Amino acid sequence: MKIRLNFVSNSSSASFVIATTDITLEQYDKIIEYVNSDCPETSWSLNRNGHLLEGYTTMDNSELREYLKQIRVDKVIWN
Repeated sequence: MKIRLNFVSNSSSASFVIATTDITLEQYDKIIEYVNSDCPETSWSLNRNGHLLEGYTTMDNSELREYLKQIRVDKVIWN
């Protein structure tokens, strides 16, 4: 018999930070449009904090990483 003594999680949350000074207004608008789309895979929350665009999701099942590459957003800090 196995007994677990600690919390076990297999969630796939993700977060990122992008400096708004590192992206164009067009890229910013495309990120907002992507996150606000009706696709069920896009469950990201965004917050603009000064010159930072912070994103968070509890279920990283979208293609946001690839989308950011497509629109040439290179300076992303993923956690």
